[in-house]
Amino acid sequence: MDREPELNSLDRYVKSSPRYVLEEHSHCEVPAGCGGVVLRWRDRFTSIPVEVAVAVAGEARIDARVDNEKPPSVRPLLAPGRHVLMVAVEPSSAVLVWVTTPEVDDPLLWTPGSTWRWSADEPEPAAWTDAALDVSAWPEAVPGEAPAETGTSYSVRRLTDLGAGPVAAAADVPTVWFRAVFDLPAPE
Repeated sequence: MDREPELNSLDRYVKSSPRYVLEEHSHCEVPAGCGGVVLRWRDRFTSIPVEVAVAVAGEARIDARVDNEKPPSVRPLLAPGRHVLMVAVEPSSAVLVWVTTPEVDDPLLWTPGSTWRWSADEPEPAAWTDAALDVSAWPEAVPGEAPAETGTSYSVRRLTDLGAGPVAAAADVPTVWFRAVFDLPAPE
């Protein structure tokens, strides 16, 4: 019985599912050590990878939170629905934001095309994460100063290339809390 030997390959074990997505991550994307690939099944109806990119034009400390949680990575998994992004900047500086997902073509949230509100007073964490919170009394963010070409960080250049422009507080305040709401559509 002469048979050609068959090599094992992942193709022999691939499963397809209308509900689950098989993701492949390099060793740089997950804490799995050097060299190798991590495969993970993800329920595409309950967790969608979202890229959250935030940068400041200048020297400032930033604290970005989605639904009052610091994202564990630049591509956190979020459930479909409404979400709140808050960015605290100290000292007050112009901020660039880009939120997108491979599931949709257009960005979900970006600057300056989104309505950003800001506060000089630290908001109550339980309150500002509520997507239904009425922030109409908060001032609206204004277009910020475009960063100078020389010396700008990679993050600022990347977001500028994507189309994000800086937004800023209309007043000179020591610390500013920016807030915006975005909707993550459920997959079809």
